[in-house]
Amino acid sequence: MGDILNKGIELNLNTKNEFGKLRWLSTINASYNTNQVIRIGYDNTPLATGFSGLTSIIEVGQPLFAFKLYDVIGVYKNQAEVDAGPKMAKTIPGDSKYRDVNGDGVIDNNDRVIKGNPQAPFAFGFRNDFSYQKFTFSVLMNAQLGGMIYSMIGRSIDRPGMGYLYNKLAKWENRWKSADNPGDGITPSLLATTGAYYDTRWLYSSDYLRVKNVTVGYSVPKQKWFTNARVYISIENPFIWHDYSGGYTPEAANNEGGDYGGYPQSKTFSIGLNLNL
Repeated sequence: MGDILNKGIELNLNTKNEFGKLRWLSTINASYNTNQVIRIGYDNTPLATGFSGLTSIIEVGQPLFAFKLYDVIGVYKNQAEVDAGPKMAKTIPGDSKYRDVNGDGVIDNNDRVIKGNPQAPFAFGFRNDFSYQKFTFSVLMNAQLGGMIYSMIGRSIDRPGMGYLYNKLAKWENRWKSADNPGDGITPSLLATTGAYYDTRWLYSSDYLRVKNVTVGYSVPKQKWFTNARVYISIENPFIWHDYSGGYTPEAANNEGGDYGGYPQSKTFSIGLNLNL
């Protein structure tokens, strides 16, 4: 039992434009929506959610299923850094370095921190329909902005501690290899002890822009054996742009923002004929 406050605004714009024989109809919609947990049960005790209760939380004052993770700030480059800095009990050089949120000099569960919202607050849609004499062309696009996605599939198959027995992504070329060759300062050793923890290395932006549909059509002139006919070629999901490298697509997130290997939307080609006798 609890209460959630949802706020938002939606805008819609339709235009009709004519340039001689060219007609252009467009629809643009945009929305901004947020939510905030304002009450949980009788005493507002936070609820651990996400994978095994270790990646998300329901907490008063935060968005629903906000990510709560260890915040990676670098790599322990050498033993001196391990000895000097806040650390876990078994930290070694090459491990991921986490932010000491409460400043007690020890990295533990109390240092997990809110790091993002799985619900993208901004959503956009844009449709254009063009017609010129007997030809038509339409394109539908959609996008989202401001959300995050946690790559469970990426973490499962590509994390430190798995050693040298499996293929690795190209980014591991920049990993910590030794005190003299610390890599890019953020990618840990393949033998790091921090691979079991859920941290921000697998947290990504879920922003994307997708071309949802493109259709080209032609109206065939009237003939003796039909009153009108239209032939068309249509492509579903031809393009998507994003920076998500933790899985197939940023659209794969479940309700709590985790990507467990969801497959991308299929690209589909269609050829059709509409005929009225």
